Amino acid sequence: RREAGTAPLPAAKIRRELSEALEWHQVVIVSGATGCGKSTQIPQFILDDFTEWQLQPQDALEYASNMKVGSKVEVLCEGAWYAADVERISPDGRTVRVHCHGKARKHEDDVDVATRVRPRW
Repeated sequence: RREAGTAPLPAAKIRRELSEALEWHQVVIVSGATGCGKSTQIPQFILDDFTEWQLQPQDALEYASNMKVGSKVEVLCEGAWYAADVERISPDGRTVRVHCHGKARKHEDDVDVATRVRPRW
């Protein structure tokens, strides 16, 4: 992190715009002059803002109502987000059974859609 007394790099001016772009798009291309913060500031912005990239409860319920068996999602499993496949959806749509990929590699029942499932970009 940069010291509080130093002037912000140009990347700081586009932080909000960048955060919104990353939230809604799989790929974002950033171009800028040498020393603008592309390789130092932007990765830090992503790490700092990542925890805010969650569905709001009303959005999660809307997302769940459109989810289908076989959907590709990300699931919070053992403290990390993993790619997963939806195997079963509860009748009320609030919980799902998923098969997690990656290190988790397991099936999990009764996963709360509002707090532990997000779209897979």
